[in-house]
Amino acid sequence: MRRRRHSTDGSLQKVRLFYIFSILLGVTVVDGLEMPAFTLGSTRSEVSSSTSDIDYAYDIWETTQCGIYHNHEGIVESEHPFMRGTSCMYNVTSDYPIEIRFTKIQMRETYRCVYDNVQLYVGSEMLSWLCAEDDEWMKWRKLHSSQFGIYFEGLSNLDEYGFKLEWRMPPELTSTTTTTTTTTTTTKSTKAAQAAKEKITFKPIAIGQRQHKPVLPTQYKPMTKWQIRQEEKRKKRKHVLTGLFKTQYKSFKTKGKLRSNPRGLSKLLQRFNRMIDHVFKEHDRKQKPRKCKLNALKLPQKKIDDVRRARSPEKLIILLKEMIAWQDTKCERVNPNAWLSWIHKRAGNLKVYEKKYTTILI
Repeated sequence: MRRRRHSTDGSLQKVRLFYIFSILLGVTVVDGLEMPAFTLGSTRSEVSSSTSDIDYAYDIWETTQCGIYHNHEGIVESEHPFMRGTSCMYNVTSDYPIEIRFTKIQMRETYRCVYDNVQLYVGSEMLSWLCAEDDEWMKWRKLHSSQFGIYFEGLSNLDEYGFKLEWRMPPELTSTTTTTTTTTTTTKSTKAAQAAKEKITFKPIAIGQRQHKPVLPTQYKPMTKWQIRQEEKRKKRKHVLTGLFKTQYKSFKTKGKLRSNPRGLSKLLQRFNRMIDHVFKEHDRKQKPRKCKLNALKLPQKKIDDVRRARSPEKLIILLKEMIAWQDTKCERVNPNAWLSWIHKRAGNLKVYEKKYTTILI
């Protein structure tokens, strides 16, 4: 009997130590599955300098802030296809309660969505944990909140689509916002009359003073069938062109100085691939739509053939800069500074990192 009591006491002590370590690491264990520890400040869209990094610790590995939106309606989506090891956070804030729906979810489906998943949070409350399309979330659903957060985690390398989500104001609220704009003029006159009767000094609005008007949600026009086909062709050609740049650069560097250093080679390829993705993105780092975009569908076929015939990584960089300069002339921008001027610095840093990886990394 004494031996049995001693063994049970030891097992209880191990369980207690396990829960203590899980709390210290910020990981909650539910039914044998580690869940990311979220905080109330993690889904706020207003990111201040006083907020600590702990408030945005979505998981035990590094998380990237991939989008902060403040609008009544819009779209949140991952990269298509998403890269392996993606860990992204998106925050959405509106002035009114909003409703959402997922239009597409395509990723690796596993038990409890361990590898790939998209998580929806309102404050610190998790509403969904998905890795496949669910009928409940594919229809418009009210959140009864003016903000929400999305955490996307992609660990597989199957070239899957990822996810796409839409949010908007509920239809019954759009009518109320229009009525408030019509009643503002009448309320101003009544306030002035009441102030005159009660002999209260009424401060009029100064001439030239900026008045904040409520921003109504923009109505998106539906795309025609021809526009949808053109958009699909553009995305397909963009995927082919970016993949061509990446495969050509990889073939050159695998035969270079880093051929005996696979770790340094993978880091260098990640930097180059990230630079190529940023060049062809339609949004800047602040998730604002670019006025000038590199349209792969309108690029001359000769420029794409030149990428295939390139014989050195330096030639690839030159061709990429020529494409950017060509698109800059087509956009007819007013800004005198060159479009995507950071390409020269980032392309030059590739050589610096290549020397660093050959000497330091083992």
